[in-house]
Amino acid sequence: MERQTFTDLVANLPEVEPGGHMGALDFRLRKKIFATLTQEDVAGFKLTPETQAILMSKAAYTYNANGGRGERGWTKAPLADLTQEDAELALREAWRGCASKRQLAALDAAS
Repeated sequence: MERQTFTDLVANLPEVEPGGHMGALDFRLRKKIFATLTQEDVAGFKLTPETQAILMSKAAYTYNANGGRGERGWTKAPLADLTQEDAELALREAWRGCASKRQLAALDAAS
């Protein structure tokens, strides 16, 4: 997946605020980071344990959830290994984890 494709997918989610920290892009909803993108084109997603397990079982060679951050849901994947479908799923689920009830209802109504 190309870097621009990834950032376009993020831009399609409502009310996302781009930012940055530690040399990486980050994407926030309600001031909470739900996804990151490093300069080395590695995407990070803040996922629920259930979503993390689904993605890890689907393509364990792609995803990495090692260490303490991984135990808290942070899951990494090189953009080169991500399909658009998996990136959309991970971004949508990470976004949902930070969304308010109002934002969830608006997204569900638009789908």
